[in-house]
Amino acid sequence: MFKHYPLSRLLSFRLKPARRSRVIGLILLLLILPMIGCYRIKTYRGNGKLVAEKDNLFWWAPCTLYTLHLGRIDLTRKNKNVFTLVGLPHKGMDLRLEVGLRDPKAIIVDHKPRVRLRVELLEEATRSLRNADTNLDQATWALIGEERNQASIYLGIGFTPKTAARYTLTIKVIEPDPNAGDVDAEAIMMNSCSL
Repeated sequence: MFKHYPLSRLLSFRLKPARRSRVIGLILLLLILPMIGCYRIKTYRGNGKLVAEKDNLFWWAPCTLYTLHLGRIDLTRKNKNVFTLVGLPHKGMDLRLEVGLRDPKAIIVDHKPRVRLRVELLEEATRSLRNADTNLDQATWALIGEERNQASIYLGIGFTPKTAARYTLTIKVIEPDPNAGDVDAEAIMMNSCSL
């Protein structure tokens, strides 16, 4: 049925010299191309801690989730938090606030703080500004995991950063909630894997 050829015969082929150099160039390009454009965590040089996590939706669709932990935000008093972001991965990223209650048995949606935030993202090279105001008690809350005492809130800023660009992110608590002392809030930026 099948005729067996020695491996040396299968790998040897005859092409004209001009075509041979093109084929060899194409093979080298296909070998090197996957290595170009890979993002390294060490590229990030801004505030917070950038974490990468592999997430394979399917065997043919590998994805890396990047999460930038920027730190705690005090919701009980007026304040302003300024973060410098340099060397972010070139992936669509969303700014979120992850909130949780200190009491593990409490339900987070019953304790929504009445806080108003203003978020500003400035790209320093082009001076382009994106901003959004969010009332946390009116925002959409997505519960995290099986526990009902943690949630994630989208803060209205989504963008695809340029890896070489420098950004300044400002999160202002405009209207604090003095009764939000039992709520821990952390600002994060993250991308998502999608098909």
